Amino acid sequence: MVALALMAPAVAAGEVVEEGTRIAAQGGWRYAPNASFSERARALETPLAREPAGGPSLQLVFGYRVLASLEIAVELGFSHERFAFEGIDATSLTQVPLLLAARWYPAGRHTLTPYFGGGIGYFLNFFSGGLGEIESHTTGPFVLAGLRLGVGERVGLLAEARGAWARADLGSLGSLHVGGISVLVGAELSFAPEKRTMDLR
Repeated sequence: MVALALMAPAVAAGEVVEEGTRIAAQGGWRYAPNASFSERARALETPLAREPAGGPSLQLVFGYRVLASLEIAVELGFSHERFAFEGIDATSLTQVPLLLAARWYPAGRHTLTPYFGGGIGYFLNFFSGGLGEIESHTTGPFVLAGLRLGVGERVGLLAEARGAWARADLGSLGSLHVGGISVLVGAELSFAPEKRTMDLR
């Protein structure tokens, strides 16, 4: 739905369709605020030894450009976070998100290009440690904004921030926010597109 809404004005104006694909690898840090989870853990006498600081995050992007200003992408990610509790062993969260995203380049693609987007994610969450072995699958939306710096005909450098909303059920401890805010940097490789003009007359 997001992709169709972004596509409609461009097609109606007869925009040059610039088909092509790209792959990108991005790495950075993900942080999910969890004040309500901390309060719940304290009430159950298993308080956190310290507030979680987040953890490393990786993202692989496989994108297909349907217009010069619009891309549809499938993304596969990985992140890791550690929760330290008082009185029990620490618990680790390993997350593998599978995302469907749309990116909009409002000014087309130039040497320095801002972009915006969003989509839906399926988050596979694996907990291990003091809380036991827990597997939780959740879905949720996300939004993103970024900047691309072209350094060659096919190569670009990326800086991106994104926010995701998803929660994992941890039984008596309630739910844990496993979406959060991610800040990522990386690089992309684009494959030469075919250019053709759509004429609806």
